[in-house]
Amino acid sequence: MRKKTNSHLRGGISLILIVILITTSFTFSFTTKANSTEEIIINEIMYNPAGADGSHEWIELYNQGNWHIDLTGWKLYEAGINHALTLKKGSTTIPSHGYAVITQDYN
Repeated sequence: MRKKTNSHLRGGISLILIVILITTSFTFSFTTKANSTEEIIINEIMYNPAGADGSHEWIELYNQGNWHIDLTGWKLYEAGINHALTLKKGSTTIPSHGYAVITQDYN
């Protein structure tokens, strides 16, 4: 009787460990994909437009991946100068196969 109980106990513990390992693997995989910067590309750039007003410069980002990407905490660098991204309108998340336009704020 004792051997049978130990066998069931070991089987139950093994099953729990397998479920934990599988769940952890999927969670890690999802998190890695969701935070991946390799899926974001600079799709289009408008720099130094014609005319006296040079304040209409912008870049367009494209999320070519199958996951939403959150831009919170992202920064752009221009000639070593750090430009933090601040949300003025819309969402900081680029949906899968979606776009975001980044502009300079000229208050």
